[in-house]
Amino acid sequence: MIDISVTGLVKSFDLEKKILDGITFQIDTGERVGLLGKNGAGKTTLFRILTGELDYDAGEVSIASGRRLGLISQIPVYPEGYTVEDVLKSAFSRMQRMEDEMNALSQQMASGDESEETLRRYGELSAKFEGLGGYDTETPINKVANGLSIPPEMRERLFDTLSGGEKTRVNLARLLLDGYDAERYDELWLVYTNFVSMMTQEVMIEQLLPVQRPPEGAPHKLVSTVYELPPAETLAQVLPDFLAGRLYSALCDAFASEVAARRSAMDSATKNAGEMISDLKLRYNRARQGAITQEITEIVAGAEH
Repeated sequence: MIDISVTGLVKSFDLEKKILDGITFQIDTGERVGLLGKNGAGKTTLFRILTGELDYDAGEVSIASGRRLGLISQIPVYPEGYTVEDVLKSAFSRMQRMEDEMNALSQQMASGDESEETLRRYGELSAKFEGLGGYDTETPINKVANGLSIPPEMRERLFDTLSGGEKTRVNLARLLLDGYDAERYDELWLVYTNFVSMMTQEVMIEQLLPVQRPPEGAPHKLVSTVYELPPAETLAQVLPDFLAGRLYSALCDAFASEVAARRSAMDSATKNAGEMISDLKLRYNRARQGAITQEITEIVAGAEH
């Protein structure tokens, strides 16, 4: 089954240069694809077109029915003064636009507009708004924020004051909130890097949801536990902590991988510098010894005459 199909995609931001010129590819179900390219090659532009954030000039883009794409910006940019809470709530901007239109239609109907078109449109919006959970956005925000270890005090901070890792967590939370409806996500995968050597970063891929049973024969600890809560309530409490723990562990691994790579590079550079200094000292000592020998030879030759 084809999940994403792109044919003859063209996009330009001015008349002289096409940043995407006739791009054609397809991604089948189960495939994992990496996109590499230099700065300005159009990677982000392509992703924004696939998610529907950006229109294109020509070509065809097809997304399989029931599929929804999400994009985490490499450098998130939000309006000045936005708090973490504002960023999380912005995931529901579509529902906010629906609510604004419903309010406008309500004012029209209160002013005497009883046309069939107005009533039909209001009914459609109301049903869709309620179906998406528009009347209760706090619950999903709290669940996702708790699951990603975003405490209440952090939600009150300005987004621009966060560290890079904190911004990534908040942006991931916003992306998950954008598709909070369980039917939008069949699976949740975690991808991060693991340090192997200065030249090698191992890509780690792990499935978070649905939770997978350990392979048969894999070592595990047996723990005797008495559950007083119903299984569904127990899962609702344990699962967010499990996801938060795995995400935190992956972030630590990725950070440690980057630090290890930099340290390895610095050690290598220090070693090379030490070898260069030793070589220069050796050359200097040889040159100095040669000069002294030459000077002694000249003195002896002068004394003989």
